[in-house]
Amino acid sequence: MPSSMAPAACCARSRVGDELNWIGVDVSPGESVRAEVQVRYHHEPVPATIEVEGARCRVVFDTPEMAVTPGQGAAFYRGEQLIGGGWIRSPELVNPIHPAAGKARRAV
Repeated sequence: MPSSMAPAACCARSRVGDELNWIGVDVSPGESVRAEVQVRYHHEPVPATIEVEGARCRVVFDTPEMAVTPGQGAAFYRGEQLIGGGWIRSPELVNPIHPAAGKARRAV
């Protein structure tokens, strides 16, 4: 089921944990990076903003994604080039009653 058809309660924005790695890109804490993010092996990478917070980052999908789960890897791409990745620590679910509630920041 495409994310656009998924029930809102299953959709998420995600937090990527402290095992963050960058490949061939210099990213400083406090910086934001645009990239395509892949959260599952057969998942098509989707556009997102990666907000770097030290050795951690917060991934904000342009459109909430379905079934983002702690323990999954997240790979960051620019086109076909892998630029980094990390581990999902805590998804931020979109509230099915009020989708804007999913925009609140959560601590890890």
